[in-house]
Amino acid sequence: MNFTEYIRKKGMKLTEQQDKIANHVDGPMLSLAVPGAGKTTTTCIRVGNLIFNHGIPSERILTMTFSRASAKDMKDRFNSIFKDLIEESNIKTHFSTIHSFAYDIVRKYYKYTEMIESKDAKENKTQILKKMYKSITGEYITEDKYEELTTGISYIKNKILDVNEVEDEVLLEICNVDAFREVFIRYESYKSMNGYIDYDDMLTISYNILNSNEKILRLYRDRYDYLQLDEAQDTSNVQFSIVELLAKPKNNICYVADDDQSIYGFRASEVSYLLDFKEKYPDGIIYFMEQNFRSTKDIIELANEFIKGNEKRYSKNMFTEKEYNRPLTIINVEDEKEELNYIVEKIKEAKKFDDNAVIYRNNLLSIPLVDILYKNDIPFYIREQENKFFNHWVV
Repeated sequence: MNFTEYIRKKGMKLTEQQDKIANHVDGPMLSLAVPGAGKTTTTCIRVGNLIFNHGIPSERILTMTFSRASAKDMKDRFNSIFKDLIEESNIKTHFSTIHSFAYDIVRKYYKYTEMIESKDAKENKTQILKKMYKSITGEYITEDKYEELTTGISYIKNKILDVNEVEDEVLLEICNVDAFREVFIRYESYKSMNGYIDYDDMLTISYNILNSNEKILRLYRDRYDYLQLDEAQDTSNVQFSIVELLAKPKNNICYVADDDQSIYGFRASEVSYLLDFKEKYPDGIIYFMEQNFRSTKDIIELANEFIKGNEKRYSKNMFTEKEYNRPLTIINVEDEKEELNYIVEKIKEAKKFDDNAVIYRNNLLSIPLVDILYKNDIPFYIREQENKFFNHWVV
């Protein structure tokens, strides 16, 4: 089959950069894709190339990504592109999150009684940690401190650190919460005694199983010949370690990432794995997908200048063939109050409220925003979040 011709008939024309990635077969590769570069489509086409052009059984290719939404998007995209070929063959592609893959290992090879971050749990993580904090410190933990506590616990586990060996100064930088070490140790002990696990445990336990049991590791290595890791810039130490164990010794591993979009360092994402790719895989190939198909030159040129402030990155030249649309405006404000007033003022100037969107970094920052929108009678919708704070009976 002329795979290139098949893709062209589907109405898709790959750029030179995309074509090289889609046709890479054996050996380690790092695909550095700028925003809007078509990385999902290119990754799906590569899977199709391995299956339909090189005869690789579909069940021997594993593609993992960061979120369930991304995994579903990739699977839907793959099925859409290769619908007619899938109907002719018994194709079973594996698109999953790293957590769901890890859970499969834990479920089969580790004894536990309950996941405490599930909706049906008798006890949940929040209840357990809040009670422990109160028991140890004698104080109720605030919502922002609780968020910092859970982030700190996740950071330690994803970095594969021993909390007993981390110095006090370093621990304070990781999580500035009173008695953090004591809460962490008691939390781990409580889970162990009661047969509980949380989402981070799925990763650490599955890694320990693969790292310590050659038989189980060989079972999974023999199952997959080709691995792809999407959104690799959001991947932590323990997640990278799981993927590396699975890929050896063939090392048919494809990392798809953008080091410029690594923003989850506080959650233990480890961009150094990408920056040190050639040290780990001297025979590996790095591809660049630098054309942005989504944005106009106004956005691209400013983004290029802005990201140059980060010195620890691959040198890339993001470009677009879309012409200028309208200039971007950067507003400097004195404080949060002035920022909120500016947002309300601009929304009121708009002809339609639903032509506006406000992006914020975390859920806590939405509280003052929601407050001022309420006070100004501006209707709004928050994606994937209920207004629990303002609907609470205390408030």
